[in-house]
Amino acid sequence: MKTPARIALCLAALMLSLAPLGCGGGGGGGDGPPPVVAGFVASGTPASANLVRLAGRALDNDTVQVDVVLDGPTASSDIYSFAFDIELSNTSVARYVSGSAQFGNALELGPGQGSSVLVSQQGNRVVVGVSKTGGGPGNGFGAEQRIVVRMLFAVQAKGSTNLLFRGSSDPGNPTPDPAALDSQGQVIPQIVFDSAAAKIAG
Repeated sequence: MKTPARIALCLAALMLSLAPLGCGGGGGGGDGPPPVVAGFVASGTPASANLVRLAGRALDNDTVQVDVVLDGPTASSDIYSFAFDIELSNTSVARYVSGSAQFGNALELGPGQGSSVLVSQQGNRVVVGVSKTGGGPGNGFGAEQRIVVRMLFAVQAKGSTNLLFRGSSDPGNPTPDPAALDSQGQVIPQIVFDSAAAKIAG
């Protein structure tokens, strides 16, 4: 017959034998998926006058800043608005951060003019409209690079997604292609958009 002391010793031995198993189980929590590390890769198309391109950089591990830039000198002195979409090849990797768009310095506001930036993600497209408001003329600029609009993208998963310019899906757009428009709402044909893809990586 086992005495109470003998029973206590057996229980203590059992607890000691189970202790390493408990520690090992806690360590298993570190076997999750690798962390996301955000990155941006430009299309590789060199800067050129009248070319709209995507530029960007990672702000932290899960946020990428994307700038839509235009290089001068511009052929037109009456640039008033821009209308285009950005198509994402993989929306599980990155998405536009709603409300993050900022009006750039490509459009100079004159007396009585305001600014409008309308950006939203619809499916795999980020629909972008950037414009002066209030009438009046557009503008051009010299041999420098200016920002049309700045946006943030949240990187959600490992992998990559291509970013490509597409024509605006807004039915009011006068062309099926991405476009810069003058103060009369006419397409400025000299301003073209990069046809190669940039990339966001996670």
